[in-house]
Amino acid sequence: SSFLVTSLEPSRRHAMLAALATSAASFAPPTEPFDRRVFDRRAFIGGAALAAASRTAPAQAQRSKLIPRSSAESTASFKQYQLSEAKYKPGEESEAFKKAEAARNGGAAGKPSSAQDDLARLGLKSFSDSNTDMCQTWKGCNGR
Repeated sequence: SSFLVTSLEPSRRHAMLAALATSAASFAPPTEPFDRRVFDRRAFIGGAALAAASRTAPAQAQRSKLIPRSSAESTASFKQYQLSEAKYKPGEESEAFKKAEAARNGGAAGKPSSAQDDLARLGLKSFSDSNTDMCQTWKGCNGR
């Protein structure tokens, strides 16, 4: 019982504690002699009601509209792609790849590129070079 109460979010925890307090305050001992059949029936009905109330709703999963449905044409083109030969064998490179690899490795100079060279080649700036004032772009700045 205490595990169930502590594992719930605050609004449900308060509701459960209120229900528990109300049921404890309204409890009265039976006035008539104990009848086991009546007690068993009440316990069964209470247990069934508790089970029905605590049952989680089933997930309603639907197929995404963003995923295209398969068709005979798309299946055939994928099968053709699967069975096709590779454009380049392992160890072979295209001319564009060789050119890009040479640029990454320092070009004609033959020296490896540094991080600053890579940033310049890609047209990017580092944070320290960007001269960004955090107090103008971030709401949480405290004016330091």
